[in-house]
Amino acid sequence: MKIDLGYIGAMVARNKAKMPSVHEIKNPLDGQQVEVIRNGQAYKLTISDEIKQVQGMMAIPMEKFFHVENADPSDIFSYRPRDQWLVFSQYLYESKYFESLNNEEVKKVESILQHITDGVDSLAPYPGINLFGISKEQQHSYEAHLELASSTAALQYFSDAFLSGDVKAGFDQLIQDYVRHNTKIAMNHQSVEERFIAARAKIRPLNAPLPYEQSRELSMTNKLGKTVYTQVEIESIIKNYQEMFGSIQNKEDLSAVLVKAQEQLLSFVTKGISPKDADYQLARDFVAQRADDTFKRIEHYWHLLLQEE
Repeated sequence: MKIDLGYIGAMVARNKAKMPSVHEIKNPLDGQQVEVIRNGQAYKLTISDEIKQVQGMMAIPMEKFFHVENADPSDIFSYRPRDQWLVFSQYLYESKYFESLNNEEVKKVESILQHITDGVDSLAPYPGINLFGISKEQQHSYEAHLELASSTAALQYFSDAFLSGDVKAGFDQLIQDYVRHNTKIAMNHQSVEERFIAARAKIRPLNAPLPYEQSRELSMTNKLGKTVYTQVEIESIIKNYQEMFGSIQNKEDLSAVLVKAQEQLLSFVTKGISPKDADYQLARDFVAQRADDTFKRIEHYWHLLLQEE
């Protein structure tokens, strides 16, 4: 599969296929001449020449509008770092999967794919192009681990539930490419806030007194900032999440998995703070509040998947 940078969704491609190209459009004035006066001299202009010039401008390759210097030819998702759902959509479109679906069904499928990859899209180390202008807030590292695992399981659920044969085999290979592209990114990701907290935790505290609430928060965040997570630990937590989300078959499963995943996330992030520590609960509340949007997003796209069954 070769990425088509001009592809922005199956609905647009479906409508575009019904329209003539700019070179096929006939203008009733084509071939006619008009006389214009310049500096006292008469000139004749052929309108068809002007039309060809405009058509040429309209036919500029889409590659001209994209910055793909960061793309890796061996990594298909590197061409769509902020809209990875388009890779899956283009594959389904070129595989004729959408041909049996009406417009509303196509929109639902693309909406599901877009919601599934939205969280991981926000991890892109370089901005790329976000075609639809959607603001993707930067996630914290622990959200990235969760989102990678959940989105991978959700894509596999979509494949198992709605695809078959060669189309499914190709889609499953794309999922593996998606995992390969995003794993290294998720493993090494840190938000600006996390980097700030880690840096501040290394600084010797000032002797100036702080209000009680500020003092408590500083103490707690310093403990979080000093906590170190090994590559093995990160790989393990991602694998645990993926196994949990991979077991989802219905909405009851989803509810149970979200509760279990939240507990694992909180335990993982606060592993450097003893449950007996006065800052332990404050740290859990701090992390839970920051991961709340990610859990809500995950719950939303899994609900979309499950209700389509």
